[in-house]
Amino acid sequence: MRKCNEWTIYEKNEYNLLKELDFKNHSRKGYVYLLEYGNDVKIGTTKQPYFRIVELDRLAKNYSKTCTGSVAISPMHTSRFENEKKLHELFSDKLIGNGELFKTTIKNILDNIPFGYLTWENKEEKFGNAEDIAKIFHGGKHNVSMRKTRSPMFVCFSEEFDLRILELQLFYGIKKEDVLEELKDFIEENVDIKSYEKRYQIETELDNPKTIDICEYFSELSELAIKFLEKLKERQLDF
Repeated sequence: MRKCNEWTIYEKNEYNLLKELDFKNHSRKGYVYLLEYGNDVKIGTTKQPYFRIVELDRLAKNYSKTCTGSVAISPMHTSRFENEKKLHELFSDKLIGNGELFKTTIKNILDNIPFGYLTWENKEEKFGNAEDIAKIFHGGKHNVSMRKTRSPMFVCFSEEFDLRILELQLFYGIKKEDVLEELKDFIEENVDIKSYEKRYQIETELDNPKTIDICEYFSELSELAIKFLEKLKERQLDF
C-alpha cells in the first residue's frame, strides 16, 4: 500500500486491506477507484471497495479470461459520482467501447489529473420523506418499515434513487415498467446477478426476489441502479 497524491494504491496481494473501507448506509459518501483490468483500467465508484474489487476480479477471470491488478482508491467523499464522470470525460479519448474501461494506466491517470480538477466534497444532500416517495414509486405496496423488520441487514433504496426515477416519469414520460425492465438488463450486464439473488434469499429468508429488491438490499447494486438512471437521463441507453 502506498500513497500517490491524495490516492492510496493497493497491490493485488493487499486487497484484504480494502475490507476496512467497506460500509453500508444511505449516505452518498464513497470512493472512486482506478482498477487495473488486464492491460486496461476501469474507472468506477463504490461504497464497498473490497466487495466490488473482488467481484470484478472474479468476473475478469470467469468471463474476460483476464485478471485484475493494482487499484487506486480516492479519499471518501460525497461528490464521487461527479468525480467519476469528470475522469470519464478527461480520458474519453482512451475509452474502450461504451463501458468504463480505458486504454491507459493508473500512473498515467494520476499524472494527468489537473490540479483542483477533482473535489473531495463531504456535504450530504437532503431529500424528502423516503417512505412517502417509496409508496409513490411502488404504488403504495412497498412498506419500507415492514421489510426492515424482516431482516436487520436490509438496506432500502436511497431517497436519491426514488427521486430520480420520479423525475424520469414526470419530465421525460418514461414508464416505470420500462425503466425496471431496462434496469434488469443493465444489472445483469455488469454483475453475476444469480450470486446476489442467492445471498439475498439466504440473508432475508425471502423467496423469488425481483431485481429491484436485490438492488435495494446490496448497496453496490444500488449504485449500479443509480448509474443506470444517470445514463438513461442522458439518453446514453437505447431505450
